[in-house]
Formats: sequence, C-alpha cells, structure tokens
Amino acid sequence: MADPEETLWLRQQLDQARAREKEARAREKEARAREKEARAREKEARAREKEARAREEAERREEEEAKAREQAERRKNQKTTLEEYLHNCHFRLYKQLRLADTSKSSTGFTKVEGKYYPKWLRPWTSFMNTQRQYHFDAIGKVCGNRRLFHQESTTEDLGAMIHRRRAGDENAIAYFEELAVEDPVWAILRPLWEEEEIRKEYRCIELGFSHNMRDSTQPSDGDLAREEEPSEGHERRRWTGPNKTKPNGTGVRTHLGGDESLAFVYDYKAAHKVALEYLKPAVANEKLFMEVIERANSSTSRSDAEPRAQEKAEEQIAMALTQVFDHMVRYGVAYGYIPAGKSLLLLHIDQSNPQTLYCHPCVPDEDVGGSSDGGDWTDDKVSYTAVAQLASFCLLSLRSQALRGASLDAASREAEATLRKWSEPYDGAARLIGAEDTDSPPSELSSEATDGSEFISHVVPADRKVKLRSRSSCRAAMDFGKDGKDDNDDDDDDDGSDGDLSRSRAGTDANKRKDRSWSSSSENEGGDKEEEKSGISEPAPTRQYCTQACLLGLKRGQNLDDNCPNVLSHRTAKGGSRHAIDLNEFARLVGEQLRQNPYQHCEALDGWGKVGAIGVLFKLQLAPYGYTFVGKGSLPRHLGLLQHEGHVYAWLDKLQGEVVPVHLGLVRLDKHQGEAVPVHQGYILPGGARILCMMLMSWGGETVDTVMAGGAVTIDLQAEIRRSSQDVWAKGVDHGDERDANRLWNDERRRVMLVDFERATLPRLKHKQLSKVSKKRKRQGDLGGHDRKRFPLGHSLGLAIMPRGPHPYDRQSMSQYHAPNPPSPRLLAIHHAIAHILYLSAAGDYIDDILRDAEERGAREDGSTELGHLARLGLHGWSTGEVRG
Repeated sequence: MADPEETLWLRQQLDQARAREKEARAREKEARAREKEARAREKEARAREKEARAREEAERREEEEAKAREQAERRKNQKTTLEEYLHNCHFRLYKQLRLADTSKSSTGFTKVEGKYYPKWLRPWTSFMNTQRQYHFDAIGKVCGNRRLFHQESTTEDLGAMIHRRRAGDENAIAYFEELAVEDPVWAILRPLWEEEEIRKEYRCIELGFSHNMRDSTQPSDGDLAREEEPSEGHERRRWTGPNKTKPNGTGVRTHLGGDESLAFVYDYKAAHKVALEYLKPAVANEKLFMEVIERANSSTSRSDAEPRAQEKAEEQIAMALTQVFDHMVRYGVAYGYIPAGKSLLLLHIDQSNPQTLYCHPCVPDEDVGGSSDGGDWTDDKVSYTAVAQLASFCLLSLRSQALRGASLDAASREAEATLRKWSEPYDGAARLIGAEDTDSPPSELSSEATDGSEFISHVVPADRKVKLRSRSSCRAAMDFGKDGKDDNDDDDDDDGSDGDLSRSRAGTDANKRKDRSWSSSSENEGGDKEEEKSGISEPAPTRQYCTQACLLGLKRGQNLDDNCPNVLSHRTAKGGSRHAIDLNEFARLVGEQLRQNPYQHCEALDGWGKVGAIGVLFKLQLAPYGYTFVGKGSLPRHLGLLQHEGHVYAWLDKLQGEVVPVHLGLVRLDKHQGEAVPVHQGYILPGGARILCMMLMSWGGETVDTVMAGGAVTIDLQAEIRRSSQDVWAKGVDHGDERDANRLWNDERRRVMLVDFERATLPRLKHKQLSKVSKKRKRQGDLGGHDRKRFPLGHSLGLAIMPRGPHPYDRQSMSQYHAPNPPSPRLLAIHHAIAHILYLSAAGDYIDDILRDAEERGAREDGSTELGHLARLGLHGWSTGEVRG
C-alpha cells in the first residue's frame, strides 16, 4: 500500500504539472491572440499603406493628366517649330480636303488650242534626288527648333474651314491651295529673308505668291470659272470664249535692289482632272504629248471603257501640263507647277531646250503616309509634305532669272521656230510613237544624265540699274474695252497673246521648221555660273534723267539747261546755248530708234512687265544726243486713250514742267510709212503682248508715298498736293483718278507733279458763235441745208478720236443703224485733223447739239439716221475696226 505522503506528493506534482500546462496553454493562447492581433494590425497597416499608395497613385495620375492637358493646351496655343508646323499642315490642313462627287464637278477639257506644247516629257530626277533636300536643309538650318509658326489651334481652325467645303472645280481648289499650301510656304520662307547669308545666296529679299497679274492680251481679267465650269447647282457647259492667256498665279521675287520679277507661274486644276490613279504612269511616259496629239488627230478611238478612261485621263493631264508650259515659255520663266488638290506637279524647262519638259509628281498622301497620331511619322518624312516640297521648289526657282526685253523676244522667236502648238504634230512624231526604242534627243539630254534643272539660260536678261518708277501706270484698274483702237488694230486671236507673237513669224512656213538637236549646259549647285548669249543683251539707258527745264527748253525751242546732267551731249558740234535738234526731230529720231530696235537704250521700269489699265513705263535714252526721259508704252487698242491723255497735256501746256511732266509726243513702234517691216515689231512684254505705241514725257519723280516713307523731304507734301491739284483744276481739268500713285515728288521743281490723265475730262466750254450756228440750223429744220443723202457731218468731224467720255446714247440702239461706206485713208486723215482742231477749240457742245437735232428728226426712208452715222463713227468708228460697211 502506497505511502499517503508519497501519493499526496505525486498528486501535488501532477496538479502542479497540470497547472503549469494550463498556464502554458493560456500563455500560448495569449501569444496566439497577440500574434493574431499583430497580424490584424499588420493587415490593417498594409491596407492603410495600400490605400495610401492608391491615393498617391491617383494623385499622381491626376497630376500627370492635368500636366498633359496643360501641355496639350499650351501646345495648341503656342507657336510651333518647323517640324511641328509641317506635321500640322499635312494632317490638320492638307488631309482635310474633301472632293466633290465627280457628277457634281466641273466638266470639259482645259482650253489649249494654239498653245505651245513640249515634244518630250521627262522625270525631274535631280529635284527628287538632291535639290529638294538641299533647299529644305537651308530652311531647316535657319528655322532650327525656334517656335516661329502658327499654333496648332489655328491650323485646326483653318482645317475645319477646308473640311466644310467639297472641292469640285478650280475655284474651290484655289481656295484650298491658298490656305493649305501657299500661305504656309510663305510663312516658312519668311525667316530666311532675315538672314544676310541667305539673301546673298538667293539674291532675293522676299518671295510671295501673287494672283493679281493683269492680262495684257485681253480686255478683262475674267474669272477662273470661265475656263472651267461651275460645280453644284449650276448648269455645266463648255466655255466658248478665248483661251486664257495669263496664269492663275505667279511667284514674285523681290531682288536685293528692290525691283521685282517672276520666279515661276502656276495654274490650278480640279483634282479629278489630274487623276491620281493615272498620274504617275502618265508623267513617266516621255512620249505622252506626241501620243495624245496623235490620238486627237486620229479618227479612231477605243471602245473599251478602261482604256478609254485612261486615254481621257492622259489627255487631261497633257492639257494641264501644256497650259502651264505655254505660260512658262511666254513669260520667260524656267519653273512652273500645277496644284490639283491631292497632287502637285512641279515643272521645269531648260530654256536652251524648250522641247523638253521635266516633271516631278508630288502626291503627299503617298509620299508621307501614316496617320495624325504620329505612329508612322519620322523625321525624314517631313520634307515630303506638300508644303516642304513646294518651299524647296520656290527656293530652287530663284536660281533662274526671268527673261525680259531682248532676251524674251529672242526666246519668243526661238519658241515659234522650234515648238508646236496644240493639235499640230511634231515632225516624225508618228515614227517615234510606232518605234519600240524611243528615238530621243542626244544622250547627253537624257533624264538620267541631266534634266537641265541646274541650268541658267544662255539668254541672260540685262541687269537692272535703275529705280522703279511708281506703279501708277501699271495699276490693276478698270478695263477700257475697245475704246481707242485705230485703223491698224487687228481683232484679237482666240488665244490672245498668240496673235502678237505669231504675226512676227507670219512668213514662216510651219512645214519647213525642223526639230533641232540641243545641247544642255549645267552649272554648280550654287547657281553662280551664267553665260551670256551673244547679241541678246542690249545696252540699257545709263544716264540720269534730263531735267524738266531741259526738256521744256527742247519743246519750246529755248536755251539749254546748264543744270541738266546730260547737257554736254545736247549741244551742237559748234557749241552754243541751243539744243542741237527741235521737238519734231526729237520725236522722229526716237521713233526710228524704237522701230529699229526697241530694246536698245530702252528699258521697262517694271521689270516683269506688270501691265495696268493702259500703260507700262519705260526709261529711254536718245543716242547720240543723250536725252534721257520716260515713255508710257501701250497696246494698240489703248491708242485712243493715250491720244486723249496727250490732248489733256496739250490743254495743260502752261503747266508742263511744273505741275505735270513735259509732254514730248507720241510715237509708234510698228511699221512706219516708207520704212521696212521692223524685225521686232514692238517691245514684248511677259506673256507675249507687244507695246506698239509710246507717249514720251519727262521723268516726274518718285511717288509721294515713297518719299513720305523715306522721310527725305521735310516740306508739307499734303499742302503741295493740294496746290498742284488746284492748279490743274483751275485749267478746267478733272483728273478722274487722283491718288498717291499718280502724284510724284519732283525734287528739281520742289513740288508735286500729277500724271496719268487717261481718265481726265476736259472743260465743256460754250462757244458763242457755234451756239448761234446751232440755233440757226434748228430754225432751218435741217443740218445747214445739206442734202440728207450726203454723208453726215460725223464723216468730216472724225469724232472717233475724240474721247469725251460716256455718250448718252447706248450701243444697243446704235447697232440698229446702217453703216456708211468707209472713207479713204486720205480722207480719214483729214477727218482726224479737223476733229483735233475742233476738239481743241471747244466744239464739244456744238457736236452734242448736232446729235440732239439728228435724233429729233428721226430716221430716213432707208432706216438710217444722222445720229446713227455720227454715233457709229464717233464712238466706235473706222479707227476701231467695228464699222465695216
């Protein structure tokens, strides 16, 4: 039996062990609880941390989004770099063009009848391979990363304007091209002209696009829509008027000396007339023009739809190219282009080989590709955008000088001899088309060897050394229609300027003209090498202008002016104080000099031949007498207005040399009685028109706005303007077009001179004796008792040369009357002389009375009237060629 004490001890030990175990379990449980609590706290901490991170991330994202929005807003409203701007121009402007459905687009073909076309069409490889990037690098070097251009928001707004209008005709394409291409090109070229190095390299201080060239060969500017038909909502029909003889636009450069000249020409075309699917294959065909002309002259045509569509597209492309090519030839420029919405055709001719036209087709959607998100946009694509390529083209065009004067005349005759006009095939064209291997010009002219794009013509225009006169004679003003035509005027040919150009070659048998082999000349990339074709450059007037006192003394038969810079040349061989010749001899010699060679000692002061209402100003020098003066040259149809201006100067005779220039007479540049037919037949203007009559005057001075801008004159010019205007008005003359362009500051006389009086009106003075005669004839009830069957008084008055302004009788009523048989040239000359005398003796009211009397008595038995005879002869007359019996 166990010891109770031991049992108790064991029980105590067991209880203690159990207590310890329980205590251990309690501690363990407590530890687990603490651990659980710790895990809970840790989890809570992690949750808080996660929440904090989430808040931080949200805040960061919000901050980044705000920053992105701010950057985007700033980017949209801040100036852009060159690359950013070109990106925006391509995606925000160029790609916003929407084309109208072809059923609602303009129809018909471009009118090219009588226009020159090239024999060969070749790819302009050097532009694509080297020149495009070379000139674009020059732009990039100047612009760098400077923010110089429109902000993105502005570009987007312009793009929205473009997107709203569907383009279906040339007017819509013109609107698009101005906004999306021309304006951006001007913007990225503008910083270049601030760099002296660039100005010297390109010999230019500005280059801009102009749509305001006046057409010197047609009576009015017309409208783009005349050549190409209207779009939606309008009846589509072919325009049947004469061919357009001026380009839609020109690139006008300003030289270092401030004078201007043409750099290139361009014509807009509706996008569907330069079909993209046929464009590149067509311009890659060097025999395109010969094939199109061959098909046009052939009686057979394809019946298959697809080949016929291709032929039609090729014909439209060839016509578009022909139109611009003809402008390039006639305006004497080596560069041109065709903007057609979805494409640009950049063109070049080597002026020593005008039979070959070089073409680079620019299709920006294909050349650039990608989308506006920038995923496919790379730095090398920026130079392929339409804006970048045209900007490079513009800079390249500055390497060549536009032909003018004698060089343009020579090039015109060369073109007449070597080029064909539309529908007239080149010699051997049929053989070339049928041959498998192209019988092309010599190998040195192949497009791979040279495309002539670095050529500067051997026909080099003379350098300008005189300041520009005011543009007053060359303003784009109202058209004067056919008033002022004389007996020698011919009806305009359908293609305008071609009439003047072709007349000088009228004796040339087109079938005898042979194609010539040409050799090309190239120059370095900088364009510094120029060679001059012998016999082309004519001496320009180099003397200073004669003084007013000098030329007034010549006119009046008075003494020489010792202050004239040319006085030594004016003296006779024996010396003395008198002029060696009188005014009649002066006018005769000037006329002979101009008819023999209008380019010798004669220079158009507006270098690129901008023609205004009736005139272009020239600087002339009469050799060997040294008289240096100006001539206001005009086309034949404006002779009447020039004569009227001469009448105004005669009326203001006492003011000549003080308030108005000295009037020295009117000369003709075409064939003169007893002289051989001149070689040049007048002074050629860009575009082909020829100056055939010229009014001679003293040099008036610089325009008042030019003088004001220079600040060289401290006198009150406004007071001087009023003084001169009052002096003219006091003589009864209403100028009719008085503005700053027609007000010149003459430093010699220290006063303002007024010029350009072709719109002026003379006083209508009442002549007492003529009035008495008029009343007497009214009482007699007849025109002085003359037999009504005789020629009316209008025949002996020669009213046709009396431009007294608008007549109260309209032209429609005049057309009802019969025209008399035309008088002989001798009688007509007498009529003109009598009319001139009557005009200067203020017989205007008397003639008006006769017209009113004739109207009151009505018509004769044969339906004719005195009014009809007078009005027909007086307002239109034999001198305009409208009355033909």
